[in-house]
Amino acid sequence: MSDMIERRDRTDETPSTAGSVRSVRPHGPIPRRLLVTLAEYVQQGSHKAAAHRLGISESTSRQRVSELMGLVGAKNAAQAVWLLRDDLG
Repeated sequence: MSDMIERRDRTDETPSTAGSVRSVRPHGPIPRRLLVTLAEYVQQGSHKAAAHRLGISESTSRQRVSELMGLVGAKNAAQAVWLLRDDLG
């Protein structure tokens, strides 16, 4: 029995970053404008399209997504979406 590998049900596994979003927010809640910009970027597929839809410049869109990624400790926009999945609805 000692050489048997313990198996876990895959439904019990979660990414190591899941649930840690709130702990990486040292300055309180994330500003809505950052969340809206990220959501629009994801929906539109580019900063240019997101910026046009939001009425901001492309560089502002990039800056906001980058700022949000830094706040949650994400390495890219997809990871930020995963970390903020509850906030993005």
